Amino acid sequence: MSDLLPGNSTVEPSMQADHSEVIGHSEWAGGHEEDRPRLLIYSHDTFGLGHLRRCLKIAKSLQRAYPDLSILLVTGSPVVHRYELPIGMDYVKLPAVRKTGPEKYEARSLKIGYNRIESLRRNIILSTVKAFDPHFLLVDHAPVGMKGELEPAMQWIKQNAPNAVCILGLRDIIDDPKEIVNKWTQSGTYEVLRHFYDHIMVYGPSEIFDTVFEYRFPDDIKQKVTHCSYIGEDVVERVRHAAYHREHGRPARVVVTIGGGDGAFDTLIRPYIAMLARYSTELNIQTTIVTGPFVGEDQWQWLNAQHVNAKLTIKRFVPSLRRYLTHSELVISTAGYNSTTEALSWARRCLLVPRKLHRSEQQIRAQRLSALGYVEYLEPERASPETLFRKITDMLSDPKEPLTELRQRTSLITDGCAEMVTLFGSLIHNLAQRNILP
Repeated sequence: MSDLLPGNSTVEPSMQADHSEVIGHSEWAGGHEEDRPRLLIYSHDTFGLGHLRRCLKIAKSLQRAYPDLSILLVTGSPVVHRYELPIGMDYVKLPAVRKTGPEKYEARSLKIGYNRIESLRRNIILSTVKAFDPHFLLVDHAPVGMKGELEPAMQWIKQNAPNAVCILGLRDIIDDPKEIVNKWTQSGTYEVLRHFYDHIMVYGPSEIFDTVFEYRFPDDIKQKVTHCSYIGEDVVERVRHAAYHREHGRPARVVVTIGGGDGAFDTLIRPYIAMLARYSTELNIQTTIVTGPFVGEDQWQWLNAQHVNAKLTIKRFVPSLRRYLTHSELVISTAGYNSTTEALSWARRCLLVPRKLHRSEQQIRAQRLSALGYVEYLEPERASPETLFRKITDMLSDPKEPLTELRQRTSLITDGCAEMVTLFGSLIHNLAQRNILP
């Protein structure tokens, strides 16, 4: 995998850390103003918005709890500039790539080959880690980054910042368990978890998907793992939210979203538009469709040309779906991590139509949540105009609001940010006790 593992180096010579050129390396003597806690968050962001949104939610909660914390996000998201960052946070933008298949990527914007853009990203990550010299590293989802691009930086931290606390944040479901176990065994990922990471936070309750069990974590790695709740909006944001009640006789509000916009337009948006056209006189609904910023230009133009119903609003990008979800009676969504978490946080009822592209993640998540009665689940192959009409009609006619009832029973299902705040509190205290932080 790399020098992270004894006797197994795949880091190119040009990528090796040149310690004579390290900028501002402090040896972590402690006791200086400059030693106030520094957190570097890495998010490869090769597909959709989920990784970025998850990292920003965590960062916002941490910054509110620990105002002295400096947070630097290293991200490949092409839309990071469209989000408001909390004071005390900044970002380094990696050249964007696009996922084209399992473990296959290409440059999203630059007209260069993959090898060149991979080398570019690796060097930017390594230089950033050297200069920022973080006390804490939080890696989102990918233990060694996109195709190992994080490895040189990980090696530098291991050799030059032995006090750094390295945390891996895993979403609840990565892919089919058999696929992940085989892949991680062959690639040496379990060894990376064993030798590099101090803590592994799984972003999702084990009652819904037991990541440790499903992905066969060895006993010594299990000791590093904590399952937390889903990473939803923090408690402060939920308290600010005002309740919404639909006036009698007004159309029911429906929100349709496909996450970032990659890969589900034909399986959800097109049949939904066809349903509106076919059943316009039988449906008393007001629809907002949010396609996501990565929807194709041809698809976006087609959608804007569909004048099927005056009660239709189309949006390409919104920084947060909260306002739309809280003012709707039904949410119809793909089953990506972020889209599902927002539905669990704010929606009354939810119909999940999982995207099937590259991974089984969304199908597994939709099936598990449906089996618990939290959401309704529809296979994308069955998402015809007729089936959608029947599902929508049935769900809107049922007075039960499963997600409202779930939140009334417990708020813990989406309190992952609060749990991350607790973790960092203990880590900061530990470094202070060791005189690494003032």
